[in-house]
Amino acid sequence: MPQGRITIVDAMQPHLVLGNIVEENVAQTPELGVIPVRVLESGIRYNTLAMVELPTTGFRKLGEGMPASKGRYEPREHKCFLFGGRVEVERAAAAADAGGMSAIEARATRGVMLSALATLGPQIFYGTDRGADGFQGLKAFTPFGGAYTKNATGTTASTATSVFGVKLGEDYAELIAGQGNVFDLGEFRDQDILGTNNKPLPGRVADLEGWIGLQLNHKASAVRVCNITADVGKGCTDKLLGDALDLLPVGAEPDYWFMNKRSRNQLRLSRSTPENVYPDMPTESNGIPIICTDSILNTDAIEV
Repeated sequence: MPQGRITIVDAMQPHLVLGNIVEENVAQTPELGVIPVRVLESGIRYNTLAMVELPTTGFRKLGEGMPASKGRYEPREHKCFLFGGRVEVERAAAAADAGGMSAIEARATRGVMLSALATLGPQIFYGTDRGADGFQGLKAFTPFGGAYTKNATGTTASTATSVFGVKLGEDYAELIAGQGNVFDLGEFRDQDILGTNNKPLPGRVADLEGWIGLQLNHKASAVRVCNITADVGKGCTDKLLGDALDLLPVGAEPDYWFMNKRSRNQLRLSRSTPENVYPDMPTESNGIPIICTDSILNTDAIEV
């Protein structure tokens, strides 16, 4: 992670309870440990101007003028979406735990925070295909047939996956968090909750809440290889990823490849030689580090 960028792990450190939980468990959603986050001091949205057409420049003869030009800009709105969860514990459970109510509440909070991380990770890649009320993800940003999407041409239904190459930073891809915080946990309060028999019982309740979005400021913020399957010759290889890099303009190479375990293993096996039948698990491809994550599935539909 380049210096000066903060991630969710960094942004959550001032929150003693949630910060420790995030730091301990971000390894299960490693993308959240490298994708930077911009925390808005207030509000849940902001606007920027993105240059989409460069001004005109060129050589001229002495004494001749040049046409005036200023390029073309488009307004971009970046906004956050409401994210939440509820922590519930039974008040009577405190009597059965040596740590008392504080220990019960801490364990319940850890479970909800783990669920939050596991929900946010796939949203980054799949967007509204995963959580309809959340932000658009990298898959929608790199549509099938688009300029920055490479087709691996696998054909077996519901066995596809994608590899994402993402360039990070405020000019490219980053998470945004509104209202001055990524997540906030309210105070626990006494409130009835539903038991396993769907009847009320005395409980303790707290609400987890945050405003979160994904900003993609540059057209080359991401490149994707789609339709990677287990079909012969349709797996992840260094050549395939290298071909995807050729789709990007020079200087916009990704900071990381994000892939799942099957793709990483396919990449490893593609490097087999008679002298080295079982190579080491790859940590990079074409000079770009690999982040392996369970947030990317093996069961996507074939894109056509």
